[in-house]
Amino acid sequence: MMQTSVIIHTRTRLCDFPSNLAVCPSAIDNSDVVKKIRRKILSATRAIDNMGQNDERRMIYTCGDLIIAGMVSFLKNLSDNNADNERFFYDEKGRRIYAFVGFVFQAGNQSVPFIDKKILWDSFKAYMEPVWERTVLDTQLSDFKEIDFPPAVFKEPSNGKSIDDMTLYTMGAEDASIFSYWLSQALKGKPVSFCSNISDFKVVKDKSFNIITTTANIVERMKGEKKSIPLLNEPSQTTDYPHEDDSKVNTVKKKPSTDGENPQKRLPVIWLMIFVIFFMIFLVILLLE
Repeated sequence: MMQTSVIIHTRTRLCDFPSNLAVCPSAIDNSDVVKKIRRKILSATRAIDNMGQNDERRMIYTCGDLIIAGMVSFLKNLSDNNADNERFFYDEKGRRIYAFVGFVFQAGNQSVPFIDKKILWDSFKAYMEPVWERTVLDTQLSDFKEIDFPPAVFKEPSNGKSIDDMTLYTMGAEDASIFSYWLSQALKGKPVSFCSNISDFKVVKDKSFNIITTTANIVERMKGEKKSIPLLNEPSQTTDYPHEDDSKVNTVKKKPSTDGENPQKRLPVIWLMIFVIFFMIFLVILLLE
C-alpha cells in the first residue's frame, strides 16, 4: 500500500481546458507550486496531435519532495473501450479529448508502483464523471490515501544516449520499463524530469524534460546538432600547433596589388611621357637657333 493522491489535467465535453488543474491534491496549498506542476504537464501534452490514437506518454516530474507520475493519452485509449464510456471520447464539436491522469507521491517510498491504464481510468471516472456535462470546470481537491498498487517490474535501461545535458532513449516496447526505472529513482529522492514517446524534434530540442524517449531519427539529429556546435578554444583535430587567430587575419586590410596589372592601362602614360620629351627637344632647338 502506498500513500498517494490523484492529479488530473483535462476538460469536460462542454468546458474547455481550465486555467487550473481539474483535480489537484489538497496537500499542495502553494499556488506557485501548482502552476509549476501544471506547466510541466502542459509540456508533456505538446504536439499531442502527433501522437497516435492508441499511444500514450508517460511523465515523471520531481517538484520538491513531491513526485508526479502518470500518463498523457486520448481518453478512448485510456479507457477500457466500453460502449458506456464513449461519451468521454469527444467534445461537443467531435474533437478527441485527451488528459493527463496521474498520482502524486512523496519522496522516500521504497516500493515502486506499477501504474497502468486501468487504475488511471478508474481514477479519472471517479472525479470527472460527476462533472462531465458541466460548462464550467472548477478544481476538485483530492486527498492522500492508501492505494494497493501492484509492484513494477523493470530493469535499468542501458541504451540511453547522453546528448546536450539530456538522456535520450529510442522509444518502443521498453518505454514502460524505462518509466518505472526513473520513477524508482525519483522515489529515492533523485530529481527526475522524464517524458516518453515524444516524436516532435522541436519539443525534444527545447529540453522541457531532461530524460526522454523519442524516435531513432531524432536521437541522431540531436547528436548531429551537438556536433555542429563548436566548442570555445577547441584544439585542432588534425595538427598539434596553434592556428593563427582567424579574427585577426580577417580584419587585416590588404593593399591593392599591382602584380599582373593590364599593360594596356599604362599606354596613355607612356605616350604622354614621349610627347613631353619631344616637346622639350623642340624647345631646345628653337633656343639654339
